Amino acid sequence: MPTEFSRKLFGDCTPEEIVRQWLQIKVLEREEIDRRAREALIKGLPGYEQEYRIVRSGRTYWVQEKVTITTLGPDSFWLVGFVADVSGLRAAELAHRASEEHLKQMIGHANCLL
Repeated sequence: MPTEFSRKLFGDCTPEEIVRQWLQIKVLEREEIDRRAREALIKGLPGYEQEYRIVRSGRTYWVQEKVTITTLGPDSFWLVGFVADVSGLRAAELAHRASEEHLKQMIGHANCLL
């Protein structure tokens, strides 16, 4: 069953259509995320997690990907993944950092106010 996020990105598509469209999405860190996935397979890790940005219909999303890996045989793997939209969390983190920086600047100039 498609999630709200997948409907936002792909509309009401079949799982097969979603996979096809997913491969066409612009991933801003494509080489890096592919490298990390290959590294997990080569090292025989049970899975991996990563965050990256994707662009769809002119909008940028931060996504978190969690993948489990099952080795089926030599050079044969079964990967099951989950991708979640964490754009709101990223925006909140950026706002928090900006607020902290503003507070530091105010405190740095506080001696002028005394």
